[in-house]
Amino acid sequence: MKTETRDVKIDRGVLKLTLDSVEFGDDVAFVVTHIDYPDEVTKADPAKRLDKVRDGNKGPNGKVVAEKALTVGPEKLPGREVVIEKPDVVLRNRIVLAGARMYQVMIEGPKEFVTSKDADRFFDSFEVTR
Repeated sequence: MKTETRDVKIDRGVLKLTLDSVEFGDDVAFVVTHIDYPDEVTKADPAKRLDKVRDGNKGPNGKVVAEKALTVGPEKLPGREVVIEKPDVVLRNRIVLAGARMYQVMIEGPKEFVTSKDADRFFDSFEVTR
């Protein structure tokens, strides 16, 4: 497992993104990220925030092939699950907004793996605890 932080530029400055990842071979990666936004960002419409994250992950060469809104946990946190096909990989991403913190749970790899029952178990194991 590898943990790293990256700077992410937003309109209001620079934020720290934390990524925890595990790679299996050359073609599958499991990733969980979180980032804490300033309070004023959390006042924005959750659907628009989720759209921005989806579009950022899609990038210029990706294509959204599946997308569904969801709620997570007993607090019914707003979220979205997205499957994006890119030229060399498929990304399945669950995005969850928990107040000022945004979580992403992702698997990158071949389509048959990222949409498998094993992938479902990984996504379903994610919980937001306080």
